[in-house]
Amino acid sequence: MDSLPPELLDFIIDSIDSRIDILSLAGTCQFFKSILIPLVYDYREITVPYHSLLIWNWFNNNSTLLRHVRKLRLNHNLRQLKVPRLLSGMDPTNIVSLERLEASGRSFLSAMSHMRGLVTLCWDVDWRMNHFDFGGDVRPVLPILHASCPRLREISIWDSPEGVHEFLGDGGTRHKTISVLRNIETFHYHFLISLESPLPIPHIIEFVIHNPSLQVFTLNFHHTSISHYEKLADIFLPHLRTFVIIAPYVSSDVLSAFITRNRTIECLTLDARSQNGLASLTEGSLPSLRQFTSHIGSAWTFVCLTKPPLSHLGGLMTHDFTDLGQCRKALRAVSGTLKVITVPSSHFRIGMWVQEILPHVEVVET
Repeated sequence: MDSLPPELLDFIIDSIDSRIDILSLAGTCQFFKSILIPLVYDYREITVPYHSLLIWNWFNNNSTLLRHVRKLRLNHNLRQLKVPRLLSGMDPTNIVSLERLEASGRSFLSAMSHMRGLVTLCWDVDWRMNHFDFGGDVRPVLPILHASCPRLREISIWDSPEGVHEFLGDGGTRHKTISVLRNIETFHYHFLISLESPLPIPHIIEFVIHNPSLQVFTLNFHHTSISHYEKLADIFLPHLRTFVIIAPYVSSDVLSAFITRNRTIECLTLDARSQNGLASLTEGSLPSLRQFTSHIGSAWTFVCLTKPPLSHLGGLMTHDFTDLGQCRKALRAVSGTLKVITVPSSHFRIGMWVQEILPHVEVVET
């Protein structure tokens, strides 16, 4: 293989995203080992603090190597630092002023523009600083991803801003540029602060509309209510397999319309109160559903009564069993496929009650 033309060899290596596969190829001969380990393998997955000006400057000075990056994770926990061994002796912190932090942001954006092979981008939570706010303006970031990272398929954001003015004015301007992204298959969004007013998310919904390729879709707003999400009811994602939504309240009409429209959903997690639960669901509404988790109300009974091929039911609590007749009916509706039920350890009596009805089902305490 080392006799192949350099252009063809480079094309083959560029098509191998897995670090394990790169390592296997590097083990075939000393020539590949000397090249692939320091120049390709070390770059496939990088975990680095956003504010590390020295590292981002080094990357920019060696920008041709950034095309080998496939997974980039921004994380301020230095114990999780993962950088090429050429950088192993460099101090990744070194913040001495706000100006230096802003310089880190500019250097980071420049480095991103060279990561044309990037597949996965993850912003991890950091409680000390606003890591999704580059010098106060997030708008340049996502367009750079759109223009420079055509292979990007997965993006995870743990959002914990210091200010709230960007969210509550002009329909949530902070999220505005997210709708430029295309061909995303996995999207996780976690909003980690509590707002007194509902958080408008029209631009996140617009992003979903423009990404019918989505297979995994998570919206986690914790204790913050949301608004401007009604268009979710009309969205069809033909490849959707996993859907998670966590919020204090979501319209039952919108929620029911979305999950019944997307009949390919196999794994569904709902932690959101709604006026009528999921009472509007009908038999056959969820033909692909195999795993359902909910910690709120009687939503699980309405889901089971649609008779999906459910094998795993999770999140059941004692207060969900006020109508025992409805609960028995729901469990028997999925008795042919149900294998496992998970319950909190503090609600272990549920497991005993379930096994009286369905003795073949395994009950797991969490």
